[in-house]
Amino acid sequence: MIGYLRAHAACNVEPSMRTTSLAAVLLFAACHGDPVDPGVDAAPPDPDAATDAAAPVDAPAAACDVSGLATVPTVPVTTALIRPSDTARGGETIDDVVQMQLKRHVVSAPTNAADRNGQLFVWMPGSGGEPGNFETIVGVGTAAGYLTVSLAYDNETSVGDRCGVPNDPVCGDANPDCEEDVREEMVYGSAVHDSPCVDVTPANALEHRILRLVQYLAQSVPQSGAGAFLTAGGAALDWSKIAVGGWSQGGGHAGILARDHLVARAVYASKGAGSTLCPLTVGDPAMCDLDGDGRLTPGNLDELLVPVPWAGQPRMTPGSRQFAAIHGLEDAWHYSRETFALYGLGAKGSEVDLDVAGGDYAAYTCRHTFVTRATPACGPTDYHKSMATDACLARTPGGTPVLAPFYWYALKLPVP
Repeated sequence: MIGYLRAHAACNVEPSMRTTSLAAVLLFAACHGDPVDPGVDAAPPDPDAATDAAAPVDAPAAACDVSGLATVPTVPVTTALIRPSDTARGGETIDDVVQMQLKRHVVSAPTNAADRNGQLFVWMPGSGGEPGNFETIVGVGTAAGYLTVSLAYDNETSVGDRCGVPNDPVCGDANPDCEEDVREEMVYGSAVHDSPCVDVTPANALEHRILRLVQYLAQSVPQSGAGAFLTAGGAALDWSKIAVGGWSQGGGHAGILARDHLVARAVYASKGAGSTLCPLTVGDPAMCDLDGDGRLTPGNLDELLVPVPWAGQPRMTPGSRQFAAIHGLEDAWHYSRETFALYGLGAKGSEVDLDVAGGDYAAYTCRHTFVTRATPACGPTDYHKSMATDACLARTPGGTPVLAPFYWYALKLPVP
């Protein structure tokens, strides 16, 4: 693989090779200046958060094998930056520059075939997040044996902004189905689902970008093993060998893909779907009055925010293959736990407290939803960004990201 990449540097593939231990990856601390998903940390912490955190913990549904999680290999790693336009076929246009931002796929793989697990891990950044801002997560995925991709796509505008047009009955916040429409076009393109609130050509859709990247690697770098992730004579993706994951907006896209396909596994940072206002979804405002005081309290986001309707739809991927983490002080705390319960990850209140359990995988008792309240590295209230971006990941006194055990567990735990 490295030989090909060097020979084709003129084709905008920028290679490097390094020997990486997980410990080195987890200590990565470069600041990339990744902007926050608009509006996600605007509200004050919920006064009821401590009560929620103390809720009873459900017993695990089944035993799981964590015996193989403690030993982390040190493997040679090959990485490359690939322009999406280089993967295009048949005269189609796949954009490299989105809203004046040059975006390139980050691809990383164990150099030696013996270190690979035969699966692809596709990571999707959140709003404004550049693919290169997630080296820690990409490093964990590669150390776990995956051919790992941090995907370049049009994420410069948040889904919330696309569905927050003032006084618009379709693209405004009064339409709880707007998010599903927008995400489906972003994932599959306008030829499959045409939303009036976003314009994504079929060639620029997320699924198509993944397909073209895998085809490109299979043809140009066959030793990468990417051909194993294709089916139908190389014309389609084999989702059974693909793990998906994402932060914020990217987590919602991963939620759509795991709904529509039986994926190898899915990993959500902060979100697996967005939120809507409770009265718009349930119809009866009295049902939103969780504290029973006879009114909807503007400062109580647990009352006001609920998962968008599509989060409750049947899913192809079972809860046993899905994993999620939320910061206890970010807005997503007030609806994502309900989303993940709908996804089958476990009841609200059953989250593993990473600040207590740390890297003791046995203490997770086979659960699939996690919470931290650790202080972000980039600013005391940048809770949302601290769930994934390198510069903001909260760290232990020893310098290891607090979320590192979660990502390792989510990508390595044997799943049915």
